[in-house]
Amino acid sequence: MPRLPRSTPLLLLLIALAFPLAAQAQNDLAETEKRPDPIELTIDFASIQQATELEVAGDVDGALAALVAASAEHPEDATLVAAHGVVLLRRGDVDGARTDFQRAVEVNADDPSGYAGLCYLAVLDGKEGTAHTTCTTARNRNLVDPAYVQVSVTFGMLEEGAVAAAAEALQPLVAANPYVPALRLVSLEVNLRMKRFGEARVDLEMLQQMYRPASGVPRIIDRLAAFRMADLYGTDLDCYLSSATLQIAEGEGQPPSVADLERVAACRPDDGAVTEQLVQQHNADGMAARAAGDSATAVEHFKAALALKERDPVLLTNLSYAAFEGQDLATAEEALRTLLEVTPDDAEARRNYGIVLMALGREAEARPYLEEAQP
Repeated sequence: MPRLPRSTPLLLLLIALAFPLAAQAQNDLAETEKRPDPIELTIDFASIQQATELEVAGDVDGALAALVAASAEHPEDATLVAAHGVVLLRRGDVDGARTDFQRAVEVNADDPSGYAGLCYLAVLDGKEGTAHTTCTTARNRNLVDPAYVQVSVTFGMLEEGAVAAAAEALQPLVAANPYVPALRLVSLEVNLRMKRFGEARVDLEMLQQMYRPASGVPRIIDRLAAFRMADLYGTDLDCYLSSATLQIAEGEGQPPSVADLERVAACRPDDGAVTEQLVQQHNADGMAARAAGDSATAVEHFKAALALKERDPVLLTNLSYAAFEGQDLATAEEALRTLLEVTPDDAEARRNYGIVLMALGREAEARPYLEEAQP
């Protein structure tokens, strides 16, 4: 039987065990019966958060104990029982997980969590008939309740060939709950992978508002979803959203902003491609500023680029021209002096150096450079 990846945290498994990973099971979900009205569930997300943090820290026994204690206090909460099964599944105890998922159904047949877990196990077992029954039942429970994001979309579906199924699952959830950050976060990733950049931009703009400090602290499920989505990419939420911004800009054929590139470069300092992209954008913005006659802004862009890519001949040349045009002769002289250290035989640089030295009143130093430039 396939084993769940050890890197998959508790919440990611709680985020949509209800949908299968197998192609056949995904096709089965296309034919579902009429969905009932949403059911109001009371879920102890605080205990799930506590268990999640313990489990991520490696204290699996502590996570299980926390969920057992929470279940004793809230015996009607089937999600807690299913969460206990998820931790067992992570540990490799498939039989124990199956028992928990079945018990979750007995605790509350209206809660999708137990059916979701059984659906997931049926997919892993390759039991298509059981998968069809349990997955459909899970899907038809509480479809438009925001909490259903926990059991509606599994990150396994976002792997190659399963993105369309994830998109289909998300569509009614997002439409019914457009202001739930947890849903928007998963929707953003799906739209990025499907290259639906217009939709992804809508998701991103709403997320930037939802997760701004001024907007208040999101609900626990949203904070957990943000933490887990970012954890999946080995970075924090701000970095994930900034990276998404770059993907959208690239997908729409728009140049990224220096500010967005700087945010991504700051959280991915070892990513040479991002650093080079930032250098090129600083250079492009510098050239645009120079063409507009704004030499001071151009100088700042070229200096910023050189801070990332020291002694680059092209950047030094551009800096020297912008500084000279802005009457910043000291900066022009320094840039050309460094350029001649890098490319001592550059005739144009030597002539320009002589011109700058002459402008600085250093005629004796300038003369050799200007004389050699004579035909």
